[in-house]
Amino acid sequence: IAFYNVTTALTVTAQYTINTYSVRFEDWDGSELKTESVNHGSSATAPADPTRVGYTFTGWDIAFDNVTTALTVTAQYTINTYSVRFEDWDGSELKTETVNHGSSATAPANPTRVGYTFTGWDVAFDNVTTALTVTAQYDIANNVFEEGSRHFAIYPNPATTYFTVDGAGGNTLSIFNRAGILVKQITNIHELQRVDVDGLPTGIYMVKVGLVVRRVVIH
Repeated sequence: IAFYNVTTALTVTAQYTINTYSVRFEDWDGSELKTESVNHGSSATAPADPTRVGYTFTGWDIAFDNVTTALTVTAQYTINTYSVRFEDWDGSELKTETVNHGSSATAPANPTRVGYTFTGWDVAFDNVTTALTVTAQYDIANNVFEEGSRHFAIYPNPATTYFTVDGAGGNTLSIFNRAGILVKQITNIHELQRVDVDGLPTGIYMVKVGLVVRRVVIH
């Protein structure tokens, strides 16, 4: 009430307006997620949990349930980690390690395999963004690896849609990819056998008849 022209006894009561404060929610990079005005002593309302590639949201850096000043509240994260397993051609473990998102795994020492030359790994691991299994790759040590007395010829080599095997009739022919996985098999082949490889991916394969192994390139 006014008290500049007093004509009676008065009780004059102090009046107040509550203070309000700006509460800004920011992501890890400083970008705004939300800003609101909050009364003194009240709680701010957080936005939906933000996301960040390769990280897991863990909460906010400061409390905002009793606001008594302007605040900037920043999202907090922990980096995701992934298991990277290095395997040999037969599936045996060479090494397993835990790697941060976007970091590089460290390969073990180059493995060895009798009759083969190590050529590298089947997938990249210099920018890890998921759990990985990395498998050792090999080439047969020589163009032709022969055991026993049985010999045969393969032509054309390189092959495109087929190749012919000459001189191995009556045997079982097996084709393996570079990982040592059987991809095709023909039993009791003819002395002059045409082998269809049109459905096989481009690459280097081993053709085994008896104890004799020869390499063929398909392109």
